[in-house]
Amino acid sequence: MHFDRPARPSRAIWTALPLAAALVTATPCFAQSPNAPFPGDPIDAALNRGDFATTLKLAQPLADQGDPRGENVVGLLYLRGWGVAADPAKAAFWYEKAAEQGVTAAENNLATLYMDGRGVPQNYEKAAHWFRKAADQGAAQAYFNLGTLYEAGLGVPQDYKEAAACYRKAATIQLKQWTLENTPPG
Repeated sequence: MHFDRPARPSRAIWTALPLAAALVTATPCFAQSPNAPFPGDPIDAALNRGDFATTLKLAQPLADQGDPRGENVVGLLYLRGWGVAADPAKAAFWYEKAAEQGVTAAENNLATLYMDGRGVPQNYEKAAHWFRKAADQGAAQAYFNLGTLYEAGLGVPQDYKEAAACYRKAATIQLKQWTLENTPPG
């Protein structure tokens, strides 16, 4: 029996991948959202201090009313098992509601659930769809994740150049964010 050897990744992938991985994995995607919390926000404050019961108490009514930020936060609580029993199916339910309203973090996290088959049937095409939507909004983690799908040919045609482009874009976004966060004023 003869098996064709897969094409070898280009040098561009090996150049972009380490930088992208180092920069992207340092930032959780739940912080990347067009509906990101603002200073003094009680949901953000409760979440940051680890008071998940209060976070749920504040976010659940918003989620029940269709508020995308509330839906995203409730999805996060169920995904992580913070203040509730971990339930990837409930996380996927809430993330999908938020993702359909354009919440970047929810799009990326829902895609991750589809990619891993956690709480939803594994579906690489849906994973690629949601990673692309989040990436199009500038989410570095989504670009990185989309790159891994292109590199492996999961849910998208295998394309090492596109994978490398995704990795470079992820690294560029993270480097800009890091520079903004670490440059002294003045």
